[in-house]
Formats: sequence, structure tokens, C-alpha cells
Amino acid sequence: MGGKKVILDEPNRKWACKNCDWRGVQSSILRAANPFDAGDILCGCPQCKSVDSFTEICDEPRCEKEATCGWKPKDAPYRRTCHVHMGEHDYGPST
Repeated sequence: MGGKKVILDEPNRKWACKNCDWRGVQSSILRAANPFDAGDILCGCPQCKSVDSFTEICDEPRCEKEATCGWKPKDAPYRRTCHVHMGEHDYGPST
């Protein structure tokens, strides 16, 4: 049932719910304090209301595959992509 923990640092990061067909950006995800752990935030699906059931989606436009790779292109922000888009726009080693 559990999915990847949502990291609340990039509002346009793409996510999908594993329990329904919802797909959207991080800023659309429901958030609430965890009543069992004061230092934790629970993230819920805005469609089916399941908790912490997310998988990250490739950051490439129009790609809906799961983000399974993380990489740092030269002179660009860190990327989270699927295996198909891994390194696709890399213009050399990062410095």
C-alpha cells in the first residue's frame, strides 16, 4: 500500500497515486500533520484520499513513466526522470 514519501520542496514536481488514476503536481497534494508523529506530515491523494501512496513521475514534459533516475546535468538543476530520459539533455559533466 505504501508509496514513496513526498518531498515537499518542489511545487511543480509530478506525482501519481498508486491507488487511483490521479496524476498531478506536488502543490495539489493534500497535507496534514501526522497525529502519531509531531515531526511528520502526511500526504494524501486529492482524488481517493489515500495516504502516502505516491510515486514520482518523470520530469520530462508529456512523459508519464515513473521517475527512477536522478541526475545532475551540467549547469542545470537536479533532474528526476524515467530510464528513457536519463541523461537525454545532459551537455557534459557537472562541475
